Amino acid sequence: STINVEICQLEFYNVFTPNGDGDNELFRILGIQGYPNSALHIFDRWGTVVYEDLNFLGSWDGKTSSGNELADGTYYFTLSVIYNEDDGLEYEGDVQIDESEPGKMKFLGSVTILR
Repeated sequence: STINVEICQLEFYNVFTPNGDGDNELFRILGIQGYPNSALHIFDRWGTVVYEDLNFLGSWDGKTSSGNELADGTYYFTLSVIYNEDDGLEYEGDVQIDESEPGKMKFLGSVTILR
């Protein structure tokens, strides 16, 4: 028998428009479903955590953890992904990476909300 292992490439986007028109309503990180227990933290320009999800499944609607809409602007995120170092972790997008902790990769980037 054969076991196939598929590596999920992460794709990061940096702008979304949660304005109710049905297009581009969510900040998405494609491929994250292949990495359960990934943690997403969103920060405002002063470094305050405005949203966190410790089991991020791939999308965020531009609201705080308590459900309040955030204002238009640029926010910053960290995404911590646990992965098998032997398999590697591929990604695409404008992010920085921190590989200082074995078996965990932290992505740092920004996202802009336009309504």
